[in-house]
Amino acid sequence: MPTWTMSWVWLAGAAGMGLLLRLGSVRLPRLRWRTHLLCWLAALVVSAPRLPYLLEPALGYAVEAVAFDDHWHFQELMSLVNSPAFPPVSTFDPSLLLPYYYGPWIPGAVVWQIGAVVTIKQAFFVLHVLYAAALLYATVYTARAVFRTRLNRSVLFVVVLLFGGFDAFAAPFVKATSEWWAMDLGLMLQFSSTITLLSWVPHHVAGALAVVAAARWADSRRWSDRVTAGVLLASAVGASPLVCLGAVIFLSWWVVTRGLWVSAVVAAGVGSCSARRSGGCTWSPGNVGSPR
Repeated sequence: MPTWTMSWVWLAGAAGMGLLLRLGSVRLPRLRWRTHLLCWLAALVVSAPRLPYLLEPALGYAVEAVAFDDHWHFQELMSLVNSPAFPPVSTFDPSLLLPYYYGPWIPGAVVWQIGAVVTIKQAFFVLHVLYAAALLYATVYTARAVFRTRLNRSVLFVVVLLFGGFDAFAAPFVKATSEWWAMDLGLMLQFSSTITLLSWVPHHVAGALAVVAAARWADSRRWSDRVTAGVLLASAVGASPLVCLGAVIFLSWWVVTRGLWVSAVVAAGVGSCSARRSGGCTWSPGNVGSPR
């Protein structure tokens, strides 16, 4: 598939997803305008450290990456827009395929490809704001579904945004930084807060949101909702295999106990087709590339 068709394919997929949502029975509650304003303002605040990316053309010089991982994110976006065809090739060595899971960066590549921004860094900033807003909206909708009182909803909103992996509770008792508290127990594990995840690995946040959304839509008995859940699960695999590995036990139990075989089959089918078209999710030392 030629790279120039990426925007059309992505927009067609978005339209198809919108049609599935329209056919489904799951309806999200309406929010007040102040809630919408709060979500978008908070998303801009979270993304504020990357504001120089957006201002780069006005500044007249290239700005350094805010987070070290952004070096790889820029490279993946560059590969998506500059490769002659899919699967994309590595910017380090065009004889090799782009490694890792680059699905979450495709919307940013589309933003650049349709001319909405001038630079790749601007596209990355826009995408970061969108993922931050998606997380905030998901938290608001979850709070509305789980709790009835405004106080409980507000507490959940604060906990989800500011904490993660019991880091705040473990901080007084560990020698390492709060997100590495498991090291004191001999476990090489990191439990990061939500803000840390958004700052360093927003693509993993996107994968987690897809899994949570899939669980919500799979709870419906309508076939279109279960197909939607399957597509979301397949998207989660393309966004973050690490998230899916962590959720595989829950998802397996969910499929078996609730008979969500339609969702499972759709997820497997969409995931397999996507992997075949994209060249698969691979790993290679140094993030250089994998054999074509």
